[in-house]
Amino acid sequence: MAAPSDNTAEYSQSFTLFLQIVNLSCILPCIIMKMPQVLLLYRSKKTTGLSLMSILLEFYLYTVHFLYFFVNDYALMSYVEYAFLLIQDVMLIAFYLFFNDMVDARALLCTSLYTFSSLAIAAEMTPDWLPAFLLSICLPISVTSKGLQISAIVSAQDSSKVSLLTWTIASLTTFGRMITLVFDKYDQLVLFGYFVGFLMNSLVCCAIIYYKSSPKKFK
Repeated sequence: MAAPSDNTAEYSQSFTLFLQIVNLSCILPCIIMKMPQVLLLYRSKKTTGLSLMSILLEFYLYTVHFLYFFVNDYALMSYVEYAFLLIQDVMLIAFYLFFNDMVDARALLCTSLYTFSSLAIAAEMTPDWLPAFLLSICLPISVTSKGLQISAIVSAQDSSKVSLLTWTIASLTTFGRMITLVFDKYDQLVLFGYFVGFLMNSLVCCAIIYYKSSPKKFK
């Protein structure tokens, strides 16, 4: 068998470097993606234009994707950003509940159930089909989550408490993940979910821009 040519080896190295750069471009922004929204909420102590249900559904989506990739032995670089997003969403949910006096026994019970269930799936104590099933219902939940956020902005006719930077980063990193997934395991279910997520994130960005431009004219 003929040895691979220098051009082939160089192309392979260049392609690997390209994927590493795209991976990093998806991971690094996600380390702080939610922080503009978290800081905006913390400073204003107001949740106008924010949808708690949208945040909770998004939290579910991040959890399911992280667990699915983890139990299916994906490369860590292809999903590690979900760990950072989950931590930031926890902060966002905590501030939302606190500023609206919603920290109660029910919230603590839900937190306990979520933690136990996630650990059980990560430890593979649940049926093998469960992570894939949970992922299969992520698409309608993703659309609902973004739709609720758009609805909250439209209802308030004010997006001043919703971070455009956060949603812009979400759109760009989702697009980047579409690229890396094509050249990784090419999981069509996940790829289609990323595509829809990119479109919905972009629509949220459009709603933020439109209602932030001059909220007074809608009153």
